[in-house]
Amino acid sequence: MKLAVRIKRIRKGAGVFSRGMRLLWISSPGLSLSTILIMVLQGIVPLIPLYAVKLMVDAVASGGGFQEILPVIILTGAALLLTALVRTGGYFLRQVLGQVLSDYMQGVVQKKSVELDLAYYEMSEFHDKLHRAQQEAPYRPAEIVDIVTGLISASVSVAGIAGLLIYALPWFTILLLAVSALPAAVVLLNSSARIYAWRMEQTSSERHVFYLNWLLTEKTNVKENRINGLQGYFQEKAAEWRNRLRRELLTLTGRRAAGEFFAVAFQSLVTIGLLGYFAYTSISRGASLGNLVLFFQAIQRGQQAMAELLRGVARLYETNLYLSAVFDFLNLPVEVELKKAAPKGAGQTNRQPGLSVAAVSFHYPGTDSKVLDNVSLKIAPGEFVAIVGDNGAGKSTLINLLCRFYEPDAGEIYMDGKDLRTLEPEVYRKNLGVLFQDFTHYYYTAGANIRYGDIEKGEERNILDNLRRAAATVGADEFLSALPAGYGTVLGRWLEDGAELSGGQWKKVALARTVFRGAPLTILDEPTSELDPRSESDFIDNIRNIVGGRSLLLVSHKIAAARKADRIYVMRGGRVIEEGSHDELVRSAGYYAGLYHTQLRQIKEA
Repeated sequence: MKLAVRIKRIRKGAGVFSRGMRLLWISSPGLSLSTILIMVLQGIVPLIPLYAVKLMVDAVASGGGFQEILPVIILTGAALLLTALVRTGGYFLRQVLGQVLSDYMQGVVQKKSVELDLAYYEMSEFHDKLHRAQQEAPYRPAEIVDIVTGLISASVSVAGIAGLLIYALPWFTILLLAVSALPAAVVLLNSSARIYAWRMEQTSSERHVFYLNWLLTEKTNVKENRINGLQGYFQEKAAEWRNRLRRELLTLTGRRAAGEFFAVAFQSLVTIGLLGYFAYTSISRGASLGNLVLFFQAIQRGQQAMAELLRGVARLYETNLYLSAVFDFLNLPVEVELKKAAPKGAGQTNRQPGLSVAAVSFHYPGTDSKVLDNVSLKIAPGEFVAIVGDNGAGKSTLINLLCRFYEPDAGEIYMDGKDLRTLEPEVYRKNLGVLFQDFTHYYYTAGANIRYGDIEKGEERNILDNLRRAAATVGADEFLSALPAGYGTVLGRWLEDGAELSGGQWKKVALARTVFRGAPLTILDEPTSELDPRSESDFIDNIRNIVGGRSLLLVSHKIAAARKADRIYVMRGGRVIEEGSHDELVRSAGYYAGLYHTQLRQIKEA
């Protein structure tokens, strides 16, 4: 069983290595070729001083004059200088190529992250894959560059030294040199496989440690931890997790160190035996002193080169195992994008689109319960539609489906009568301006926070006027203009010289971003949460003006925000249970009417 697993890992490693080499070449062909060539030279050039020293020793031993020795000295000096030059050049090229490949791989991982379906983010296994890819992508490719170039250099050195030794030593001595290095390679391969398997098993534990660190260092968490006296508790938990991981890793590392010691001891005994054998045969046959020095150095250098070669193979095997985690992430299928072939540009419209949801059901990956169950609704062009319901009714999930972040389990969603799965997702989403309940705080300038609603508008001459107009529409211009640098002020404390906003102010900035986008269909998910009563009232009174008469879908659990809608859908337990205008639903005395009277009574009591 273990052999089958190892064979499978070796095959997988070979595929990973092949793919890694292709990425290396794609990232920088010219730099890759230059690095390979200089590493070949780095393997050959150090052999020149070996032979030069032999010539020098022979010249001195034979009583030759300084004139005979001088050319050898010059040759030795030139070879040493060339060795230093090649080594320095090789180091520089490896560093540059490693950084280029590392940057390239991080870009590949980021690109994949933004392409993947949102459903993946609901799965713990995906977060393990993402965590591994984020950890390994920045430096494993650079490590492969270092290993492969080292293997090239070591292989050339081994071949050159074998050529020096093969005509003077019996074949079995060459074989012994190679065999003596094998135990070290076996130890490294086995320990690499064990450590890799352990790390893969501990990915969730490492993420737990990362999460505890975030709990202890993020601003919002720090405040609540201090008021509840949780700092010491979380520090102890973090220390427990770190200590356990460290103990297990040190156990594996200790076994590796012990194995390497015995392997190196065996290699040293073989080397001593071969040196003794060669010294005895050389003296008995009257070999020159230069040959004796040459072959002593060659055997030592050969052992080192062979050890470097086999150690490089073991490191390459280990690195390939870790790099496979990156490729596992990159191989994840993108179901939303590939559901059906879409003609280029499909989904683009210059008018207010009609949107309809037909008998849609959906459940999150890894769960059995339906979040949406046979939901149907329509938004006509230019219509103001509201969806109301309790928390957990499935309202925000429906928005994610409308944005094509997920595929429905059953049913279809149409824009102007066309199935969304036949429309190009990125083009289709240009029709939408969405304020999410968990909107993003961009820790850049106030102007940038609004401009990110439509980054393509960034080159307009009157961009600041447009930004201010969008902000004024939702009541944000006054406090943004009062910031130290106005719309050029960095928001938040994450970056230098930032100004923090209140929760309600951040909400208004996000609303301004959605207004600035000016999409044909605006979707607002709980837009009045975090707003103060006056701002909430102003928003509700001006909601149609805020979206400029475009199609609007408002999602809220507050009746006051929804009552002005042309049509209201009431959701409960993942289903649409009622539909109609505010007056119609109140008269029907159903669930909506109960919500309305409950909220009305709360307002009167307040």
